[in-house]
Order: sequence, then structure tokens, then C-alpha cells
Amino acid sequence: MNILELTGRDKHHLVQLCLPIEKAKKGIEFPVLASEKLDGVFGLIVANKCHGYVFSRTGEMYLSLNHICKEAIKLAELCNETVVFVAELYARKVDQPTISGWCRDTKEQHPQVNAFIHDFFTFEEFRQGTSESTFDSRTTQLMSLFRMCKTPLTSIERVPQTMFFWRHDLQAYAQFIWDNGGEGV
Repeated sequence: MNILELTGRDKHHLVQLCLPIEKAKKGIEFPVLASEKLDGVFGLIVANKCHGYVFSRTGEMYLSLNHICKEAIKLAELCNETVVFVAELYARKVDQPTISGWCRDTKEQHPQVNAFIHDFFTFEEFRQGTSESTFDSRTTQLMSLFRMCKTPLTSIERVPQTMFFWRHDLQAYAQFIWDNGGEGV
């Protein structure tokens, strides 16, 4: 599967990279949902009821994460269509370069890497680059998918989201994360 061909995008425009809040062109309208930025590797997981694939932010297919693909298929079965999960590939208490190497490994599987899901779209929404659903409603749908899954998921987790109504509260949360050695929000 070539995600770049299927979406009509090049490797520099497959996904939008995160920006510091000061560089956001439109600014941020409150309230917002926010989560801790884990220091792992970006993952784009594409799955339907038969197949699952994990890609890097530039469209490289990760071959060492079959355990994540299997669980993504379980979630996609509940949607009854091809879906795209936006995730951070992460292993607790493991440094980012090691996680990156595990993801890019072409010889061995690395079940110690988990997928922490931030968001999801239908494949068509992802291809078009837009969704009629808000992030809040997709977050609610994602929570429902996890609850409806009949078998426990051990390799895929949902990233907890926190609602912030004021900029200073969001900045205080980010500062708390940084003060405790975290990557950001």
C-alpha cells in the first residue's frame, strides 16, 4: 500500500506538523481539548476489517508493528469502513531514538511500542483533508469505539484529552508538563 499515491500527497505534505501556539496563523479559539505530547514517533494507522498498516509522517510503511495493525483492524471493524488513526508510537520509559529505531526495523517485530491515538477520520475524510465532524465529536466517537471493542486492546490506547477554557490554564498545563520533563502539549 502506498499512502502517498492513495492520498495524492507528497511526503512533505502527508500530514500537518505541530506548531508552537505563537505560530498558529488563525490563533486558537477557546475552549480547546488538549493532551500531553508524548516523545515518541508520529504514526498514521490505516485499517479496515481485513488489513492494517502503520505509516510514518512521510508515508514510510512501518513493518515492525504488526501487533498495532491487528488491534487497529478490530477498531476498524466497528466502523465498517476504512479509517485513519492519528497516533504517537510510544514506549513508556524508552528514549525517542530507540522508539524510532524499533519502528523502522524491517527484520523484527517490536511489541513494546504502543499506539496512542489522538484522532481518527474515515479514509475519505483524510484523503480530502477535511471532516464535517468536529474534533470533540471524533473524540467522543473514538471513546465509543474503545468501549464497543469486545476484546481488550493492549497495544492501542486513546490519548486522554483535557478541556481548557482559558489560555492561561492551557499555558499552565504546558508548563507543568515541561517542568516534569515532558515534551509539551
